[in-house]
Amino acid sequence: MKFFTSIILVLICIPTISCQAQIKNDFLFGADQLISENLDLIKNKKLGIVTNHTAVLSNGVHLVDTLYSIKDVHITALFGPDMEFVEIILQVI
Repeated sequence: MKFFTSIILVLICIPTISCQAQIKNDFLFGADQLISENLDLIKNKKLGIVTNHTAVLSNGVHLVDTLYSIKDVHITALFGPDMEFVEIILQVI
């Protein structure tokens, strides 16, 4: 019975292992996709951003910092649930 169970487990695991090798990591969060693929949607427009401290891009930089560093993006309002966070960001801007 142990031999039969081992064969079943091997047969189940082999396709799973081969499928995992073919999976590509092309997943992008919305903020990363906005910056890399759809930046023209917000260029030369006034932006109001609703965010908190967790809005970090995949490169480790905060969304507000990234948008602020782009020449044609104009942040005019910043809203957040924690006023300390907003004050810290406003000191940078």
